[in-house]
Amino acid sequence: MNNMTSNAIVNSNTRFATDNVRLSKSEMILIKRKKEVRNKIIGIAVSFFAILFFVFNITANKSFACDEETQELYKYFKCVEITDEQSVYDLADVYLNDKMMSQERFVEEVMFINSLETPEFSVAGKYIIIPYYDTFHS
Repeated sequence: MNNMTSNAIVNSNTRFATDNVRLSKSEMILIKRKKEVRNKIIGIAVSFFAILFFVFNITANKSFACDEETQELYKYFKCVEITDEQSVYDLADVYLNDKMMSQERFVEEVMFINSLETPEFSVAGKYIIIPYYDTFHS
């Protein structure tokens, strides 16, 4: 075979995008159909991963969300000033919430921390230490 014949065989069997070759109508339909199928597969894959991403984010946010019932409380102490005719029970009404401890336990702890013999205060303007709980931890 001569060189010219072998080039003609290669060019007729192989079609490149740069070749100025006219495709038959059936070949054009086949190429168009392949592109449509490929685009549908890509669309389905993108949709699947988008749905998977959103489902993962929603479940992750629900499982890691911190509502007040699941948050861990940390114990802190603060100084408060006593006003006229105030008792430890009055402080419990102001600073105690249901998640902390019972009122009786709060009164006992305040009395112990401050070395009080009774829950009643005799001197206004005096500072005492009380416990409180919060979700913040540094």
